[in-house]
Amino acid sequence: MTEMPVQILAPEEAWELLGSGELGRIALSVNDTPDIFPVNYYAADGKITLRTGEGTKLAEVVVNNRVAFESDAHTDTGGWSVVAKGSARILSALSEIEAADRLPLRPWIATVKYNYVEIAVEEITARRFEFGPEPERYPVSTPPQIHRFSANSPPSRVPVLPKTGGFAINSGSVGTSTRIARHRSRRVRRV
Repeated sequence: MTEMPVQILAPEEAWELLGSGELGRIALSVNDTPDIFPVNYYAADGKITLRTGEGTKLAEVVVNNRVAFESDAHTDTGGWSVVAKGSARILSALSEIEAADRLPLRPWIATVKYNYVEIAVEEITARRFEFGPEPERYPVSTPPQIHRFSANSPPSRVPVLPKTGGFAINSGSVGTSTRIARHRSRRVRRV
């Protein structure tokens, strides 16, 4: 295992990795309800372009154009992840659509997708990971003490405190049933 299993990468490396991928996830949010969708994409020149059909993604971009985008890849020994944030817009000018049609961006599934969405990236971060076993979580010389109870152990009582209109739990030793007692509030008469 390496001393640095997680490496923070420079923006240039982030764009290089993002450009090598084809499948990512676009995260959108409308009315405090987040959504995330897998999409195929093309990334270059500070922009991420994707194609989509009519539906939720397109509607959410219109309502809130602030988006996040993530792409990643891995092997048996490591991986990488890139997260980009920015503003999305639907391409509408004929010249933009013609330029997007020339990108190496084709749908993976057999559905018609007439709409291009372009994300103008304002912030990009990337990390590279080296996989390996988890380090020792509790580096102590003696294992922690574990208390075991049996039916022959003396019962341990937990005091039951009155709780107005609520429930309190009174538990005996392990192996005995737990009682739930309902306490009623006392009515205090003011004079």
